[in-house]
Amino acid sequence: SGRHADAMVALATARALTGYAYLLTGDVADAEDLVQEALLEVFLHRRGAAPVSAAYVRRAITAEA
Repeated sequence: SGRHADAMVALATARALTGYAYLLTGDVADAEDLVQEALLEVFLHRRGAAPVSAAYVRRAITAEA
C-alpha cells in the first residue's frame, strides 16, 4: 500500500535526513525533532496517494529550520 511504501521511505532515509537536519541545527536532538516534525507535516498534508520522496521531506526540514 502507499502508506507502507511511505513508511519504508521514511525509515530508509531517516539517518540521512537527520544528518541533513543536523547541518541546519548543529544539535543532534534538535535535528531528530526537526526530522520528526517534517515527516509528520509531509504525511499529514500530502495529497491523494502520491508517494512521498526524501527530497520533499528535506524541503520540509529546510522550511521548519
